[in-house]
Amino acid sequence: MKNKLVINISNLSLNITVLTIILTLYFPFLNFAQSQNIRFEHLTSEKGLSHSYVRCILQDNQGFMWFGTFDGLNKYNGYNFRVYRHNYKDPGSITANIIYSLYEDSRGNLWIGTAEGLCLYDRDRDVFINYNKKNGYNLGSSDIRAIFEDSQGNLWIGTYEDGLFLFDFKNDELIRYWHNEDDPDSLGSIVRDIFEDSRGNLWIATDGHGLNVFNCHTKTFTHYKHHENDPNSLIGNDVYSIVEDIDGHLWFGCYKDGLSCTHVNESDKHTFINYQHDPENSQSLCSNLISSLCADRNGGLWIGTEDGGVDFFQNDKKLLFIMLRMKVILMV
Repeated sequence: MKNKLVINISNLSLNITVLTIILTLYFPFLNFAQSQNIRFEHLTSEKGLSHSYVRCILQDNQGFMWFGTFDGLNKYNGYNFRVYRHNYKDPGSITANIIYSLYEDSRGNLWIGTAEGLCLYDRDRDVFINYNKKNGYNLGSSDIRAIFEDSQGNLWIGTYEDGLFLFDFKNDELIRYWHNEDDPDSLGSIVRDIFEDSRGNLWIATDGHGLNVFNCHTKTFTHYKHHENDPNSLIGNDVYSIVEDIDGHLWFGCYKDGLSCTHVNESDKHTFINYQHDPENSQSLCSNLISSLCADRNGGLWIGTEDGGVDFFQNDKKLLFIMLRMKVILMV
């Protein structure tokens, strides 16, 4: 009887230990979520922000915050705003007041995508170098929606109507990839996102033409689209966002249609697992109108939607493994 009692007390102690570990891990998050004392500071036009419609945000390597708005570019030092607007009399001013994208490359260069071309900010002179038609760069006249530097140091520019551009720094020229009406498998003209996966593949998200994977050796694209009779095809052809999680899963937000997933190690033809909103399932996606994705460093996937808020998906394999181990110990 004494031995049995010791075993029961030991098991109880272990259960308490496991519960303590779990509460220690999760209580800070629960406490934070339930706190009613969170304070948000508002940076509005009354405090110097040039416009209330903020399209993009970036913190540069010097710590400054940059806000792209519909009426100028804003630089914020934590106290005051410096607003940059287009001035037709000043060739060193920013090329347009509508800012769609911001990107800082590995050299510390700050690139700005506007409604009328691409700009490079010259920090030393506090002026802008404008890469537009007026200065001999044929970037088209549409919006610059995406800017991305790949692992080889190449700068890629995605536009709203004029396709994709590769900036060749050595020759100071732009190489263009665009949609060909005679080729239904050519790159779409509206580029929403550009992403390089952990194997060095460059993925291009487009409106109406699905996904395009660029082969840097052959300079050709592999295309992935939605096919009505193929459940393993991409869920939709309007792709707005691409991310890769810590386990090598590639996620694609398809506006109006839902979420698609494949793995980076599929070297031949990628197949997709698809997720959509189900009104009868409260644990399904909250909306198919997916506009943005973010993969965090802990394995979580954040999904921004247009009309359903934010979804969060956590890969709990590690936690499950710990719990299974604990269960085995308790059974022994």
